[in-house]
Amino acid sequence: MFIGEEVEDRLEIHSSSFHSYGRRCQSLERAYVDLFHNDADVWPRVRGLSKDRLTHASEIFTNAAPRWNIIRNGLLVCFDGPEDSHVLWAIGGEQGDWKSDQTGLIERLVPHVRHFVCVRQALTSQADLNCTLTEWLDSAEVGVIHLGSRGRVVWVSPRGRDLLQCEGGLQVCDGILGACLPAENTRLKELLQRVLQAEDKRPANSWMTISRSSGLPRLVLCVRPVGECQPGFDIRRAVALVLDPGSRVRIDAKLLAEELGFTTREGQVAALLAEGRTVREIAFSMGIKVSTVRWHVKGMFKKLAIVRQCDLIRLVLSLPAGLRADR
Repeated sequence: MFIGEEVEDRLEIHSSSFHSYGRRCQSLERAYVDLFHNDADVWPRVRGLSKDRLTHASEIFTNAAPRWNIIRNGLLVCFDGPEDSHVLWAIGGEQGDWKSDQTGLIERLVPHVRHFVCVRQALTSQADLNCTLTEWLDSAEVGVIHLGSRGRVVWVSPRGRDLLQCEGGLQVCDGILGACLPAENTRLKELLQRVLQAEDKRPANSWMTISRSSGLPRLVLCVRPVGECQPGFDIRRAVALVLDPGSRVRIDAKLLAEELGFTTREGQVAALLAEGRTVREIAFSMGIKVSTVRWHVKGMFKKLAIVRQCDLIRLVLSLPAGLRADR
């Protein structure tokens, strides 16, 4: 079974799983994937199939090697999946001589297979959504945008919706998260691709800043993966966290230092980073060198066993609201 989306006249495969006599057969999976990637005419043929109708595989995989007769002699049925995805169900056959009772049984199973795919994806998405949103919904300053495959917007928090409606900055086009400026939009697409299509089970967070019109401060965007790829259902999810430095969170540096075991200076630097200040702005406001600020940041990284500045900011913003100061 393939599950994927059509991208630029080709099928971008998110998940593939093939079984023979109850066991997963990875060699067969690779063969199907190779046929899709090496023959540019396969997807146009599949796309031309009538939905929910059985088709002999020899009409689609015309270039399959003789050793893959189980593919050429099989049957295929294509149907629409959730979130604009396409599902291709392939049933292998040794001889290719299918009897009417066999094809009738397969046709009756199609609605149940479609229902299984939809339920499986919904359960996976909901589990990831729940474990992520509970970490961030308490923060009214952070906009939360839950993303599906290819950066498709699944859910937006009230603050996230406000930031999307602001002039310039981020936008949603055809359901896909993007940036208004072409150069930043290209960079954002690359960033989303790294997070959503990474082979690692838990790829690293990625972040960038987004320009806005009217001289407003740039938005800070951090994209992080959520959940793990489920076996046989490898569509990854992500959450985009959007922070507007123009409405900066105010953190009590002293309480922050006590909470995380920082020195006074480290607490001040961490609080200013969480408020959206750059390293240079922090150095200027504190009257110290940029290198000194970076030295403090490295010290905090070591204490928290992290290596990224966005992880430090995320941790600070996730701390109890009592650390925020009204200034």
